[in-house]
This record gives sequence, C-alpha cells and structure tokens, in this order.
Amino acid sequence: MLIRRGVIMAVVCAGAAVAGLSMLKANANGAPGLANTAWVLEEMNGAALPEMPEDMARTPGIQFGADGQFSATAGCNMMNGTAEINGAAISFPDPMAATMMACPPPLDELERGMGEAMAEAGEIRVEDSRMLLLNGAGAVVLAFSAAP
Repeated sequence: MLIRRGVIMAVVCAGAAVAGLSMLKANANGAPGLANTAWVLEEMNGAALPEMPEDMARTPGIQFGADGQFSATAGCNMMNGTAEINGAAISFPDPMAATMMACPPPLDELERGMGEAMAEAGEIRVEDSRMLLLNGAGAVVLAFSAAP
C-alpha cells in the first residue's frame, strides 16, 4: 500500500511539473508560447508606452527560454535571470541581474517602471498573440504582443 501511494504521488508531481512547463510551449491553437517568442512591450499599468527615441537600439520587451530563463529590456539596459513559473503563477528574481548604463528620458522612467511591474507580477497569461503579467489584485501591470 505504501509503494502504491508513492507511485501515485510521483505521478501527481510529474503531472504538476508538466502543467507548469506547458505554458512555455506553443498552444494547441498555434498561438505562441512563452519560450522562443520575442514579446514586445505595449502597455505598462494600463497606459501606452511614451514616445520612444528614433535611434533606440533595443525594442522594449522580454524573451523566455524553455526553462524560465528570461532576458528583458525597456530599451536601454538588459535585465535577466530565471523566473519561477508554476502554471499561471510567475515570480521574477529579486534582485534580478541587470546592466547599469545611464539611460536618457523617457527610457530611464520606463526601465524603472518595468522593473517594478515585473517585481509586482504574480500571474502570467498568454492569450492568442498577447502575454499579460498581472499583480496580486488581478490588474495587468505589463502587456506584451508577440513580435512578428
């Protein structure tokens, strides 16, 4: 009986692990998954992004690897680390690794806000070609679209 319970627990744990990683893969309807999709930042805390400099080297956004590793930018510095993703729950490392260049306006404020929103995020949703990060109250703190 004890062996049977151990086998059942192993199956349940394996199923939970697969469910947590399934969000990283493409959805059955062909919508992009988290991994290997470049996600372009569209909105922060319900507001559209400010006018960006034309000579900007990087597009604000994030990209995940298959194991939760991510690389993000608000257009100036790079932020990276490994996010803990379990089903729809997400948490980013605190502190996360980041380059430390001085960023011109409005990139400085956008970077600060993006970092704060990522720290606040607790839920992730991928719907069609959009990815949403929500805080504990269910409000969308960052909205992304899949890059073409």
